Amino acid sequence: MPRRNFWLLAMLVVVCLACHVRTNRYAQVFSYAMDQIHGRYLEPIQRRRLLEGALEGMMHELGDPHSVYIRPKAVEAFEESLDQRFGGVGLEIILDETTKQLTVASPLFGAPAYEAGIRPRDRILRIDGRSTQGLSLDDAAELMRGKPGTAVVLTVQHEGETDPVEIRVVRAQVQVATVLGDTRNPDGSWNYWLEGHDRIGYVRIHLFGERTATELDEVVRHLVERGHRRIAALTWPPESRVGANRIAGFLQGLIEAGIPPVPEWMERGEGVPAFGYQATLRLLALPESMRPTAIVAFNDAMALGAVRAAQQLGYRVGSEIAITGFDDTPLARYTIPPLTSVRQPIWEVGDRLVNRLITLLDHPDISSPYCELIEPELIIRASSTGEEIPLDQDHPYLYP
Repeated sequence: MPRRNFWLLAMLVVVCLACHVRTNRYAQVFSYAMDQIHGRYLEPIQRRRLLEGALEGMMHELGDPHSVYIRPKAVEAFEESLDQRFGGVGLEIILDETTKQLTVASPLFGAPAYEAGIRPRDRILRIDGRSTQGLSLDDAAELMRGKPGTAVVLTVQHEGETDPVEIRVVRAQVQVATVLGDTRNPDGSWNYWLEGHDRIGYVRIHLFGERTATELDEVVRHLVERGHRRIAALTWPPESRVGANRIAGFLQGLIEAGIPPVPEWMERGEGVPAFGYQATLRLLALPESMRPTAIVAFNDAMALGAVRAAQQLGYRVGSEIAITGFDDTPLARYTIPPLTSVRQPIWEVGDRLVNRLITLLDHPDISSPYCELIEPELIIRASSTGEEIPLDQDHPYLYP
């Protein structure tokens, strides 16, 4: 949506709310409370902060971890991540696991921080005089980003040195490259030949666009078509980026089917069979009215553990409880029963990558940012249907 339209819509919402206040008792109480806090609080506070705090509180009261109010700045950051462009200094930052100190993972080649002399493993002690101790990565990134042409002063301690230095960096429009080579040429372009092996091409994919939302949405649709309405999920911890993407697709499928998400049916843990086993035991120990009839595991390893737990409890997997996996590993088709899973088009991805590498080698002047989405395939087997499928109809993997 164009930014102008966004602000017009926001103004329309404000006007509608203002008109609604006159007739809605709750809106009147809300408006009165905001006026009292704004006028009587010890320190000056913006009405916008009060409004956003109230919106966050209302969403929190729902008790649903998947319903949140997203502040405008967070929306902007999300849009930047999609576009891969932002105004800043061009640093990849981490929190050192030992010291918990803000540390440079890598300066982006050619970006302002790189040109200013900031190096990998440098510690960032202050940003415009503000200590970074205790700052989250998001807060630190927010302080360093800004309008191109403005400056930020970073107090940096180079690795192996004791005295920190102040480095003034002028922000610029930064674009994150997604397709990288092995080394840089003198003009800054990527060299796609492996150093010391001039007959071997080499390409690194820094970011990979995946259709996780579509993939899990398709799994949920399959289960709904089989009559399931109580669908649980085995996923990774909250900090997992891929896990978060797959959860988004899973929830999208539920919403499209008119099924409200149930927090008790969302199990998080490591993507290993042991977690899938223990999580399924917990899910199937719920009261019968709350017990899921289908379990979507976000990888095949968790799904195998889930199958084992269900069978141990006496369930017939496929007919009494449906279980699906993800990645369609070679073992999936040999389990008892064979596992329904999402197959990633690995061979096709490899073929496209090789063709892309050849193109880059033949035409090094081509811009490197590149993203291509390839449709996955849901392989339906007996673990979600109860119906045996002949082996020769199951697109077997071929091995030499």
